[in-house]
Amino acid sequence: MGMNDETIMGYNPVQYKRMTILFVILSLLNIFTVTVAFIRSGYGLYHAEDALSHVAKITQCVQSVNENSLNIVMHADDSKLVESEKTYIDSMFDTMDEESEKYLEINLDSIDKKLRGNFNTAKEKVSRYHEALNAFNDDILKNAENNSADGNTVNKVMAAYTINIEPLKTDAEVSMNNLFDLQNKTTYDFFVRCAQQFLFVLLFLAVTMTVGIIGIKKMRKNAKISAETAVEEHNKAVSSQNKAIDIAYTNILTGLKNRYSLEEDFTDNLSSKIFTSALFGFSDFDKLNGKYGRSTADEFLSNVSQILVREFGKSADIYSTESNEFCFVFKDRMVSTIQTEKIINNIMDILSAPMEIGEITVQLTVSCSYCEYKPNSHMSFDKLLILMDRAMSAAKQNSSLTNSNCLVSAN
Repeated sequence: MGMNDETIMGYNPVQYKRMTILFVILSLLNIFTVTVAFIRSGYGLYHAEDALSHVAKITQCVQSVNENSLNIVMHADDSKLVESEKTYIDSMFDTMDEESEKYLEINLDSIDKKLRGNFNTAKEKVSRYHEALNAFNDDILKNAENNSADGNTVNKVMAAYTINIEPLKTDAEVSMNNLFDLQNKTTYDFFVRCAQQFLFVLLFLAVTMTVGIIGIKKMRKNAKISAETAVEEHNKAVSSQNKAIDIAYTNILTGLKNRYSLEEDFTDNLSSKIFTSALFGFSDFDKLNGKYGRSTADEFLSNVSQILVREFGKSADIYSTESNEFCFVFKDRMVSTIQTEKIINNIMDILSAPMEIGEITVQLTVSCSYCEYKPNSHMSFDKLLILMDRAMSAAKQNSSLTNSNCLVSAN
């Protein structure tokens, strides 16, 4: 034919093989790069969110201690109330110690190197506050039990509290709030860095795809196949990016949307919609974790999440806001408080029902706070969540005392 057997209508088999090999190598390199970025970002985001959760719990405990301490001061002549509040305060500090140990187990330097130092400073101030408050409450309890209180007891105790405890309380509270703000900011910054890494990966993918497409387009009949392959690989890259974003807004254990999704959805609803939100938590979940181990507790939460989605997924948006708390945002407006509490009690009954986990049966008490929100309230997401968290704390306290489910309205 007067034509090189290796070249037919512009198609060079040797060149095609070389370009194919090059393209395969680049594709494998792309897959490796995406996989590494996905794993590093996924684990990093999980640890950052976990660290933020621990700090939030410690900050919440400090707030609860402050509130209960003031209650002791206001009822310094009531020995039973003082003893009850003192016991609760001690449990809060025990919870802080547990959360602190979990927090320090996280590789904080991978998130921000300032976190560990700031946490140690805040922990030291909380410890000083704890020591002073413990001695102060012991004295109040002793006086109350000895009936040495008189008409001026509350004023005297309040004066002593203001002088000896208030400065330590303020110092501890400010330190923990500053730590929470720093942790929240570093978590957001870490997410931004992860997003930037994925943008770099996408840019790298685009460059390598372009090189492959240009080479393959030189082989006439294979140009279309090369273009289709490039489109397919590009779609895979976009899918990987979407999965990474989904991970940032999804609780890995339960598969439900997390606190970040809740804040985003709440923000969209606050200005224009009337809705009811309910926060559910297991009052004695830590006992399950301690008695049967984390794997059993995780399986329990996973099963609970599946039940919630199956039973209530059509009537409410369900979020996993913390390790053992779920937030419901009901899609349909509740017509009355009675109807609201009826539905919520139904959810609590399902959550507190016995569940088989392997060879053991798990049954926990459930606490719940709910809020019926109207746009004219002009309330921010943070304020709304603080109201619900405070109501939840009261519900958990009542649930612990009565060993039964408890529902508290945040309105």
